[in-house]
Amino acid sequence: MALAKVNGGRSALDASERLVFAGGLGADEDLVVVRVDGAGKLDTTFAGTGYVVTTAGAKAVAANARVAIAPDGRIVAADHLVAAPLQLVAIRLWP
Repeated sequence: MALAKVNGGRSALDASERLVFAGGLGADEDLVVVRVDGAGKLDTTFAGTGYVVTTAGAKAVAANARVAIAPDGRIVAADHLVAAPLQLVAIRLWP
């Protein structure tokens, strides 16, 4: 089954049709970005594990995480911080 391309939001499809997700992980809800291949398995060509976990120094709100694929193929993920509601954490990752 083909997936519809999503340019932003909680998931995005890259040019190689790999699905990228952003959300929270663990009690501290660190921002996590996960990439899976067309079969739904972790794509270990991304960061060697298929996922990247970042700690922003304060809790992020996983329900509000967003991800997009930039024109150059880089993955951009963002969320806001609970400790500072008017501040964002954003990361840009190599594909």
